[in-house]
Amino acid sequence: ASPAWHSEFCGWLLRLQTETSAGKLHAEEVRAVWREAAADALTVNTCQGYVCTKPRGYDGDFEIIERIYAHWRSPNPTLAKWDDFFHAQAAPQAVRNRKRYFLDWLAAHEAPINGDNLRLLNVGSGPARDIFEHFTAHPESRVWVECVDSDADAASHAAALCAPFANRLHFHRVNALRFRPHGRFQLIWSGGLFDYLSDDLFVRLLRRLWAALAPSGELVVGNFSPTNPSRTYMELVGGWVLIHRSELELTALASRAGVPSEFVRVAAEAEGVNLFLHLRKGA
Repeated sequence: ASPAWHSEFCGWLLRLQTETSAGKLHAEEVRAVWREAAADALTVNTCQGYVCTKPRGYDGDFEIIERIYAHWRSPNPTLAKWDDFFHAQAAPQAVRNRKRYFLDWLAAHEAPINGDNLRLLNVGSGPARDIFEHFTAHPESRVWVECVDSDADAASHAAALCAPFANRLHFHRVNALRFRPHGRFQLIWSGGLFDYLSDDLFVRLLRRLWAALAPSGELVVGNFSPTNPSRTYMELVGGWVLIHRSELELTALASRAGVPSEFVRVAAEAEGVNLFLHLRKGA
């Protein structure tokens, strides 16, 4: 069970969120107090400090995702308590579940289509830990992967991690919104990019990926749900802001992108925090 201070701290955050929503406090004032009260916990030496300081200049970079996957804890026992709190929250658990969801989804498609290899496009691929784990678990995999990420450090990290499988991978170091897919893909995955995109950008990229999907192929897009219980913690403490979307909002955006409703469904990982928009061409 979590220590009592976990729930007490969450209660304090909720009270601050109420005050902020009422206009009695500003989010930056809350973060300033938090930085003064817990300065040691707000460096890259903790997960939440990494989120707060954003050393690469943006939220959700490959290193914090790797830390979440690995359940990383500071070697300093006092700071490690903050890492324990961080990992106990629903959002990091949902990120770990998202990787599991991807691995299960990809494994279910391992059977070759007409004896051919499967082409997978991974958009916003980050550390590519999921790809590494898939090939490790399926050494005879017929999947060929193209990864898209704008962060050169992410691509370098992913290429080094996946070096044993380099002949099955190609990395595109480009902004996903500028990427132009070549050919058709049986599988397209984007687990953690779309909840940073406005509705218009969401629709623009979804339309482009839908056009790159082969007949009978499947496109899956992850997006955090408005039910995310970690939202206050993420936004007030970390300044980590996502665009949360409901099932109805996701299906409406798919419709705007020109995807027929009969090809659309929405699922979720075990926490119910991360939703997945599934689009199957010719389902």
